[in-house]
Amino acid sequence: MKTLICSILLLSTTTCVAQIGIGTTTPKGTLDVEGNTLVDGSMKINNITDAPINSNLLLVRSEDSTPKGELKLLDINLRNVAPVNKYKVIVSNVDSHQIVDLSTNLPTSKYVVAITDAVFLGASTTSTLVLSSPSKRLYGTFSTEVKTINRTIGGVVTPVYAVNMAFKGANSVALNNNPTKGRWEFSLVVYERSLVKDWGTISGKVTSPTYSSTSTSTPQALQ
Repeated sequence: MKTLICSILLLSTTTCVAQIGIGTTTPKGTLDVEGNTLVDGSMKINNITDAPINSNLLLVRSEDSTPKGELKLLDINLRNVAPVNKYKVIVSNVDSHQIVDLSTNLPTSKYVVAITDAVFLGASTTSTLVLSSPSKRLYGTFSTEVKTINRTIGGVVTPVYAVNMAFKGANSVALNNNPTKGRWEFSLVVYERSLVKDWGTISGKVTSPTYSSTSTSTPQALQ
């Protein structure tokens, strides 16, 4: 009897390498489950077990796997584009209000773009300005805008993001009326559109000096 059991176990171990389907008669992987799956305990994905306490990992569905849709842990270091990306832009020898329709070449269909950390730098408002290395931070009013323009990419007209920047100095008549050249520095934060939930347009009214009401379209998280 013992010999018989051992033979069955050995046979199962050596031959059970076929694809197994649960809820399907045509499995597409080693284990193919069609329906809801509950895992009670640790789950191993791509040879990486569940994360330690207080660690956050992002699972993604791969489009280039076989079969398509394989779950993987997202490794930012292995991707050119992450869910959230940031890079710095430096534009030298430009007037304080003359960054107009600066194309990012980032398609609006793929990304959402925001401007942060904008500053206009200049050594002075006189002829002593050093164009190659302005260092004086000028204080005043900044206007930053992300808009959509059309660019031809690969022979196809594609809507992409562009940047408009303007600065009006607080204490310099010369800078306001006769913009001197300096350097713009700002950062672009780029999000993958597939990971961004659009809350639509939030509208309301302002009764001086405070916001007077919450509109019916305001997301619950902001109320």
